[in-house]
Amino acid sequence: MVSLVLLLLLVAAGVLAARRFRALHADGSRTGQRWATAEAVAEVDGDAGALIRRALLQVTGAETSERFERRVTFVATPEANVGFTVTALGDGRTRVAITVAGTFTHSELSVRHGRERADLAHALAQWLTQHGDEAHVRHT
Repeated sequence: MVSLVLLLLLVAAGVLAARRFRALHADGSRTGQRWATAEAVAEVDGDAGALIRRALLQVTGAETSERFERRVTFVATPEANVGFTVTALGDGRTRVAITVAGTFTHSELSVRHGRERADLAHALAQWLTQHGDEAHVRHT
């Protein structure tokens, strides 16, 4: 009797694991894409720090007093932790790399939340490019 219950538990765990792996593969992890952390890159003109603060407020509703200098700066928003790497390109242009990672309630391993993080990275990059007078460089 105990063996039968144990066997049923193992089968159930196997089915759940197989479904998770199938979902991850369908979301691009099989091709080597990074499904856990969404990234986007934009180039902007002007004060990148001020643009980032406005983008966070407009897109996520999060306010911050961060300065966003040439280093990675993470800001906690209600949906995710958003990192910005600011690199001066010269001629007043700045490259902004956006990394969106999961939070305690939005797991890095969740396919659904992975898509939400990708959408958030894309929305922030779009806002920056629309208000920063440059082109959206890359969204992964």
